[in-house]
Amino acid sequence: MLPDPPIEAILSAEADWARLEPLIRFVWLFGSRARGDHRPDSDIDLAVSHDIDPEFLRQVRGDVAWAQALTWSGCHKRGVATLASAFRVPVHVEVIGRDDQRVRPAVLRDGLLLYWRGRLLLTQCR
Repeated sequence: MLPDPPIEAILSAEADWARLEPLIRFVWLFGSRARGDHRPDSDIDLAVSHDIDPEFLRQVRGDVAWAQALTWSGCHKRGVATLASAFRVPVHVEVIGRDDQRVRPAVLRDGLLLYWRGRLLLTQCR
């Protein structure tokens, strides 16, 4: 088993990924790793806010909308693959939306803001 990755290593790897993805605005770490009650094999839960408006995607079925959706899909896959290979634990990247009732409460409760477009951060959301 690989050693438990410290928060600084997760922060660094996540920021390297986010910097390369212009759609990403914010990234939070949430769940057991943010709370500090994780096991070495616990997954890494990340919540991402991006520049794609889901309502826009629902209303517009043109090239721009599909290009944005496909760009985010590639961004998501690259992030999961990069982080999972770096730490050898499952990585979940969830999109946090305005009306989200599942991820948003967890982020508000115990999330750590890791990244804000171009800036490395490590702050409690509370």
